[in-house]
Amino acid sequence: MKGKHCLVTGGSIGIGKMIAEGLCANGAIVYICSRKKDQCEKTANELNAKYPQGKAISKPGDLSSIKGVEALVASMSDVDKLHVLVNNAGATWGAVR
Repeated sequence: MKGKHCLVTGGSIGIGKMIAEGLCANGAIVYICSRKKDQCEKTANELNAKYPQGKAISKPGDLSSIKGVEALVASMSDVDKLHVLVNNAGATWGAVR
């Protein structure tokens, strides 16, 4: 994965964070998208400190609307090629009824 550009939506906590961590550990450049800007930046900083062979970049955004998706796409315009997309973001949180 060294040098591959990867986007992990919902990548700041839980399963998404674990996926982002695995990619960074293997040398990927990982764009982490999350609705919570502070958590997104915290996760990117943690992964950068732990895995210098990779790179984590915070890309906060809310993907629950087309406008949010378009904003993320626009923020990625400087990336020549995206090799991996992990579409892990969830639109709702709730208990099982």
